[in-house]
Parts: sequence; structure tokens; C-alpha cells
Amino acid sequence: MARRALVIGSQTGGLRGVHGDVEVVADALTSLGFTVTRAIEREATYDGIVERYRGLIDDTASDDAAAVYYSGHGGRQRNPLVESDPAQPQWLQFLVPTDVDDHSNGRFRGLLAQELSLLQLELTERSPNVTSILDCCHSARMSRDPAMLPKADDRRGAFPWDDVGRRLSALRADPRADLAAGDANRLAVRVVACSPDESAYELASTALGGSHGALTSTLVPILTSGQAGALTWRAVLDLVRPAVMDVVPQQRPELEGPANRLLFTTETCDDTGVLPVVVDGGAAVLEGAVLLGMSEGDTYDIVGPSGDRRHPLATAVVERIVGDRARLALRGIALDALPTGASAHPVDVALGARPVAILPLDHPERVRVAAALRGSTHVRVTERPTGVVATVQLDDNGMLVLDAGGQPLGTAPRPVSPGALTLVADDLRKLARATHVRELASGAGPAGLPDEVEVSYARLLPGGGEAELDRSGEHLFGGDRLVIRFGNGSAERRYVSVLDVGVSGAVSVQTASEPAGVTLEPGERYTLGEDLAGRLDGIELFWPDDVPAGAPRPETMVTIVADAKVDGLERLEQTGVRSREAGGVGGEPASSLGRLIRDLDTGRRDARPTEQTVPTRYRVHHLDFVFHAEQRGGEVDEPHFEVDERPDPSFRLVVPRAVGAPSRVAVRLKEVSVHSTRSLLAAAVRLDALVVTVPPEGSGEPYTAATARIDRARDGDRLPFDDLLLFEGPVGRFVDIAIWLGKDDGRQADLADLLVAEASSVDLEGAVATLAGLAAAAPQAAVIAGSAAAVAAVVRTGDRIVAAAQGASVGVYRTSLLPHQRFGAGAAPGRIGRHPVDGFVHAQDMSFAYEVVDLDPS
Repeated sequence: MARRALVIGSQTGGLRGVHGDVEVVADALTSLGFTVTRAIEREATYDGIVERYRGLIDDTASDDAAAVYYSGHGGRQRNPLVESDPAQPQWLQFLVPTDVDDHSNGRFRGLLAQELSLLQLELTERSPNVTSILDCCHSARMSRDPAMLPKADDRRGAFPWDDVGRRLSALRADPRADLAAGDANRLAVRVVACSPDESAYELASTALGGSHGALTSTLVPILTSGQAGALTWRAVLDLVRPAVMDVVPQQRPELEGPANRLLFTTETCDDTGVLPVVVDGGAAVLEGAVLLGMSEGDTYDIVGPSGDRRHPLATAVVERIVGDRARLALRGIALDALPTGASAHPVDVALGARPVAILPLDHPERVRVAAALRGSTHVRVTERPTGVVATVQLDDNGMLVLDAGGQPLGTAPRPVSPGALTLVADDLRKLARATHVRELASGAGPAGLPDEVEVSYARLLPGGGEAELDRSGEHLFGGDRLVIRFGNGSAERRYVSVLDVGVSGAVSVQTASEPAGVTLEPGERYTLGEDLAGRLDGIELFWPDDVPAGAPRPETMVTIVADAKVDGLERLEQTGVRSREAGGVGGEPASSLGRLIRDLDTGRRDARPTEQTVPTRYRVHHLDFVFHAEQRGGEVDEPHFEVDERPDPSFRLVVPRAVGAPSRVAVRLKEVSVHSTRSLLAAAVRLDALVVTVPPEGSGEPYTAATARIDRARDGDRLPFDDLLLFEGPVGRFVDIAIWLGKDDGRQADLADLLVAEASSVDLEGAVATLAGLAAAAPQAAVIAGSAAAVAAVVRTGDRIVAAAQGASVGVYRTSLLPHQRFGAGAAPGRIGRHPVDGFVHAQDMSFAYEVVDLDPS
């Protein structure tokens, strides 16, 4: 029996840790007996990945173990082809190889999810022992750095859609398509970094060094811990998910396929958390205490080798954690009578005590603070400063609680006194409890509920109307109002409940009118945020008064859809940190979901199987967003453009690190053709362009305008605008481009001269001042909002001037080029970036391409 692995890394779009991911995973798999094939850079192109995947298939025999790992970007966007072909998938999902932007020969070089599934199917036809691990965004979030928090850009205008359509049709016609779809492949274990509509992130790892994907940085220590051989994939996910969510609350790793398999085998184990008992140093101990999240007070049944779980030999309680070992106090059996090969089966254990750091490690009060947290079912003290749900920062003024992002959750330190220690322990318990609620996952197996209730989220706009919200990565502000809509598409009654998990650990039930769940009859629709008169008031978001404003923080709306009332949700409610919580635990829960709610409440779970024969079925939806304390600026009002290829405004958070963003570029228009002058009502045409950026302080104006004219334009003419220089100079933050086409009467000045006449207008003068100030500003939410509004003001002014000068005019193109894309320039200094890479931008009755040149010295 052989073990082979394909480890793929596609380091594109500003990612910095992909090659590091490949190395640490390859080393971990090698230590587990795998022969590893690495694929990065030129080997991680579309063709390179497929070729190496097929090589793995060819080399795999029936009793071999095969593993495939991928680190890089993942794509997910709406499929416009469905408009003409309803049989097409609604969403396009794909991996992003290193050559994804190469559209030569009309090819789309993203590796479609359907293609990946068929490759996996071929691999499982060779051997049932297959594991796939994907550390990437399923939803096209183009960075995995939580400090950046950008969303996906829209590649619609750049995709060779004809090729996409052909490939999707061929895949649909493949007779094995049904077997390869989704979860149909029951042989392969699939570990994914997040759900299809969520983001995955890249962060600094203390344990591994350098930048790594959040999934990879938590999975590799488990694979190399010495415990890997005794763990099932379900047990691994139980360790990985909380560890990832402690650092990145909006990323939930998922597990698909045979979850009860032992790692990289086809052997199964139905007893999650069962561990061998080791006798050493005159005591019974369990190994891997820190890794497995054990806590003092955990209770286990001790079962002999080949014994019956229903008739344990004894019980054991964890009395102390020493290093990475849990020391057991045995009850009902003497240590010398404990048989070799005995195992510990969990009975009542902590629900995953969250790690908390107390810093600095050498502070004289650290031991005292740690003692106050000993015995907590919710938190455990660690010496690692990263990967923690909270930090207690000690100094001469006392102690201050910081959240997972290092932001303070109080306005001033507390003294290290008995009363203050009690309050700090309470604060940490609330943060950990809120994290448990935030990571609540859908029911599985008999508790799984079909996805038949539609759930959608929207933000109310000030002037009326709504903006639909993505379920992960949105930026929301104080005073924003949300509405949540439900539509019961099933044939049975359903119940919906909504919890808000706030920035300071506050948990509140939003469906307060029916705390156990709002009833939805078959076909019924319900809107949370609508009053009895049918007016949309929305759920107002507000920043807690006692939490310092500053950097944005994660917040989550948790929606539970169930087939029965959800008893006990109100037990989970709590105010944020710095306040005491009232209330206690009620009686026994009435359902499996109620039992889970009790577990979340107490921080402990009864690990014995429930006697209930018909469990409550439930599905959980999450709206994860980044919440900013400040009020939202005015909604940006911009003119319409026929083609708008701008990424989401949150992409402006991206700061270029190690991607070599140029400091100077040139933008040139190439190959402009007018296909029909009929819409312009003239043969004489005029092209105007406006480029907006943030140059370094004192190095020039933040915008440049260009105008070109031609007297006689006939239908189909290629205009003499080749290499028309639109911009040349220093750049920063972004390079926004706007292009208009209209008739030319020969009497109006160029756009640059017309803008000079407008320079003193309030709108343009304020925008220029804002853009000038951005040169030295930090990339926070206020900067993003200010830059978007300032660019909008400049473009709005340009549009008004062009319309007045030209009469009949059309806004044909808008885009925003960002640092992590090297402002659209080529891959190295002096290289040219052509847009689109192949073909032309088609807008109204014209087509064109443009180039961005890196002018930095090579």
C-alpha cells in the first residue's frame, strides 16, 4: 500500500503565504508516509494542475491512500449564462490557477468545481481512500488577510464566457456528472476552509512562522502532533473549527464525506473523543490535553479493551492539566487494576475551552490572573500570544481585556484585585460563549434539515430601496438598518429564530416576539424588521457605548431554521463585556437542538448519546459582517456606465505587501473602434477620459483628463487613437478610470480645460482636498468611505461637464485598479498589462482595449 499526495499552491492576487502553506503541508504529509508532488508557480497553471492530478490518478492503486491539497484563491460568482440557458448553474465556482488571467485562445483558465469533482471521482474509482483539503475561499474573496477584509471583484467583463459555456455544457453532458456532483461522492473526505458563501483568510502564524491560511495553520499542528493516528476527521474538524474561529470569527471550516474515518484511512470509528489511557509516573493520564481542548473537571467512562461502553469499569475526572497531559482521578478502580488497553469515553466534557493569553509572560501578576481563570469551562490559559479568543494585557495600571483582533474591550485598565479578577473572568466567559454561538453549525445526519427555507439579508437605503447583502465580508456601519426575509418553500411548518452576536460578546434574540421561533406555514413569507403596518423599519445596528471606537470588529447574525420550536434560546442572551449576566439554567431540554442550546449555555456537553428517537432537524445560516463604529457616509451617487468593472469598495483596504505595486504608471488606450455612429447622431465623435488616483504628497494633482476627437467616423472604423495617453505619473491607493464617448460639435474645450474652470466648485474642491489627504492616511473604514465619495465627486463632475459639452454622450467604461493587482500593470517593472488580456471591451457601439505600464525603473 502506497501513500501519495498532490500539494498545489497558487500564489496570486496579493497572497503571501501560499508557498509556505505548500511547504508545511508537504512536510506534514511526508512525516505521515506520503510521497508528495508539489505544484507551484508555472506548475500550478490550469493545465499543470490537471496534468498532475491525472498523474496522481494514474499512479493510484486500489489499496493506496491519495490526498490532494490546494492553497490559493477560490472563485464564486453569479453565472450570467443562466439568463439564456436556465440549465446552467446559478453560480460559477472555481479554483484560481496561476494563469487564470491568461485568456489567450479564448480560454477560461479557472478550474471549475465540476471539473474538480470529476477528477476526484476518477481518483476514488481507483481507490476509496481519498482526502481533499482546500484552503481557499469558495466565494471569490480575493484576499485571505483579516487585516484587509476585501471582498470579491467581479470578473464578468473579463471572462471568456463562450469557453465557460462550452465547458459547462460538456460537463453537464458527462454521464458521470450526477456521481461527481456536490456530496454525491461518498468515498472522498473533503476538508474545506469555509462554506461556499464565506471567505477564507491568511494570517501570521506563530507556531509555523510566516503567513499561512487559517485552515492550514491549525490543521498542520494536528497532523504532526503524534495524535493523528487516533483521530477521526470529525474529531479534527471539532478541533480546527473553533481554533480558526477564535482568530477569524467569520470563517467556518467544513467537512464533507465520511467524517468518521480515521485520518487518511478507510477505517472508521464511531466514538468521537475516545482516547487511550496511559499509565505513567504513578498516574493515569490522557495525551494531547491542550490540542484536544481538555479542561479540569472533564468526566470520562473507563472501558476495558473490547469492553462494552454501556458497562464501564470506572469513571475518571480530569484533576489537573500538566503540559500536554490530562491527569485523571480514577473512581471505582485502583490504578494497579487498570487493564492495559483501557480507553476513556467522554461523558461530560468542556465544549472546547477557548484559549486566552495573559501578557506579558513575565509580569508578576500573571500567576494571580491565571489562577482566577483556573477551572473555567469556557476558557483556558495559553502562553501563545496568537490564535486566542482574548488577551489580558497587564501593565503598571492593571489589566485590560483585548479581543481576538487586539482591540480593547474597555476604556481603562482594572486593578488586579479580587473583585476586578471576577469581572475579567466573567468578561472572558462571555466572549468565549459568544464564540460558541457564532460557530453554531447546521444539524447533521438525522438532525439535518433540507435547505427549503429561503433566507436573505438586505440593508435599507436612506432614500428608500434596499441593498442586498452577501453573507460574508460586508462592511456595515453604526445606524445601518437590516431586514431579514424568510420564505418557507417546504410542505411543512417551520420555525425561524435570529440571534445577534455583537462586537463585545453580547448575544440577543432578535425574534423576540416568538423567542422559541417565528412560525412559518408552508408557502408563508416573513420579514424581520417590518412592523405590523407593513413598514420596513429594520434592525438598527449600534456600537456599544462602553466599547472604544476605532478599528472595525466582526459581528454575526445567526439564523436557525428548525422543524420544531427551539426551547431555551433566551438562555444564550447576554450583555457584552463589563456587565454581569443574570439568569440561570432551566430544566432538561425538550429536543436535541434544545440539548445543544443547553451545552452552549453551560460550556459543557453531555457526550452520552441522546435517548430521543426523533431529533429536531435544523439548519443554521450566518450573516458575518465587519462592523464600524462610525456612521455611514452619504450613499455614493455616480453616473451610469455601460461597462463597470470596479471591484467592491472594500477592496480599497488592500495594502500592497510584497507584491511590488508600482509607484508610477502610464495608461494608454488601444485599438478603439466605433461600430455604429447612429446612437451618437453624428459622424464627428469625441472621446473623453478621466483618471483619478492618490499621488504621494506634493507630487501632483489627484486627477488627469484627456480628450481626443475625430471628424469623420464611419460605422466599423478603427479610430486613430492607438497609444492615446490617458495618464502618466505617480499613483497610490487606486487608479480609477472613466471613459465617455459622444458627438463632437467642435466648439467645446477639452475636458481638462473644462475641469480647470470647475476647480473652485464646492463638490470638486472638496474631493481634491480629500484625495490629497489620503496620501498619508491609514487604510481604515473612514478612508475607504472618503476615497469612494471623493472619486465619485470627481467622476460626477466630469460626467456633468461632458454632458453639457457634448449633448448626446455615453458613459462607456469604469474601472478601479488596485495595489494588489499592481494597478493593472504587467507582472514586473517595464512589463505591460493589457486589459482585457485577449479581445476587447465592448460598450454601447464601440470596442477598445487599454494598457497599463509600470514606469518604475527595473
